Amino acid sequence: MNDDSARAESAENDDSEEFFGGGSGELLDFRDPDEYGNRDPDVNAAHDEALELEEWYRETLDDFRRDMALRREELRDDPRDEFDKEVTQGLMDGGFLEPPRFTKPDKLGTYETAEIGGGLTHSEVMAALDLYNERHNDQPREVEVPVCLDVGRFEESTRALFYRAQLNYLFGKGGAGKTNLLLKIAAEFVMNREYVVWFTFERMTGAEVRAQMIKQGVPEGLARTFLLTYHRRHQAPEVRGRVALVIIDAVNPCIGFMGGNAMTDPDGVDKMAETYFDPYAVNNPWVTGIAIDHVGHGNVDRPSGPHRKMDMFQGASYLLARVEKGVEGGWGYSELYQGKDNKGKTGLDDGDRVGYLVLDSTADPDRLEVRLVTDEPKGKTEAERKSSRESSGAKDIAERILRQQSPIPDADWRALIMEALTAANPKVEKATLSARMRMAISTLKKGVAGKNEAGEWVHIPSMGASD
Repeated sequence: MNDDSARAESAENDDSEEFFGGGSGELLDFRDPDEYGNRDPDVNAAHDEALELEEWYRETLDDFRRDMALRREELRDDPRDEFDKEVTQGLMDGGFLEPPRFTKPDKLGTYETAEIGGGLTHSEVMAALDLYNERHNDQPREVEVPVCLDVGRFEESTRALFYRAQLNYLFGKGGAGKTNLLLKIAAEFVMNREYVVWFTFERMTGAEVRAQMIKQGVPEGLARTFLLTYHRRHQAPEVRGRVALVIIDAVNPCIGFMGGNAMTDPDGVDKMAETYFDPYAVNNPWVTGIAIDHVGHGNVDRPSGPHRKMDMFQGASYLLARVEKGVEGGWGYSELYQGKDNKGKTGLDDGDRVGYLVLDSTADPDRLEVRLVTDEPKGKTEAERKSSRESSGAKDIAERILRQQSPIPDADWRALIMEALTAANPKVEKATLSARMRMAISTLKKGVAGKNEAGEWVHIPSMGASD
């Protein structure tokens, strides 16, 4: 590097200048192996040290400049308001707030302290106020977690089911696939080597839960390490690791185990959350919770028990309804309907169909492939696919009418279905349309259509008022 180029670089980078070898470039000549070998060892050692110092200086100076630039962006994007400026000095005097300082290297390997004018952001002042209130007013600090809907992603879609850092809710009839759905979600955490705590209050043991996860393709070693199962525990155990997901299976038996009445005790679900979810949220504000529940017997359009159940869950709530039963070595699927979305990020209305859960073990009876898809699954053969296309049209029509007219007498529902089917298929014989209608009603009865106490048809995902 010659004197002119050194001066040019010094002018461009005001924090640096050529200072090794007087800018003659002599130091760089020692990189020549032949020249280097002819020098005195002590001279070579001195120049090696100088070169290392030069490299350290330039790298450290680059880090300093980058940090300063990032800090200027923070100050620009998060400026203090007038109140911030009013309380800043008092917080600084009390030791709650201190401007950040940046260290700038000099040429001899020492540092200077540099500060940026203004020096503090709004977020830093707010954090200092929280610390002040924690010390003097016994006000615990809370970590603000962004609203993230990213747990339980659909295949070939950016959509997801559950909110991170919230307690979510999944309910449905027995056999709908609730446990398999949550095992699929839990497997995502386990495969990332994140701890999952699974509380079971049903008769299913922890070993059975783990075996089902392994059947979904999770290596046994990972399942044993990161899936922690607890059967009927009175409190949440301490875990040597950061818990990322908590599953509570299931709400009613859990409340009963704690001595409450799930049908009449509105506070039971709050006690459940305080006992089995909140202890992990204290250590990890990002922990996700999902509770499993059943639908009511008399009222098929909502979860069993008090309305407080739906109110307490601040994440997303879903109904899972079986359409085709999955058997070992076979294939089946269920429909997902939105029950409630407190955060409003799903983009759907309560009662809307969200997607489908597919349970498939046709390739290997000992392995279960679980998929979340947005489009209704089709049959495996051409005949099945043709039948599915024909029945799906009737099914969509029947469900749309049921949602709009619920509750509706049987005769009225069938008449409206036939009217809509005839209009949509003017060249198809009435007998064929009647068969499609019966098939559609039969399919809907397996999960999303039921009768109320008056014998009228109701749409189960409509989330009617609770007692």
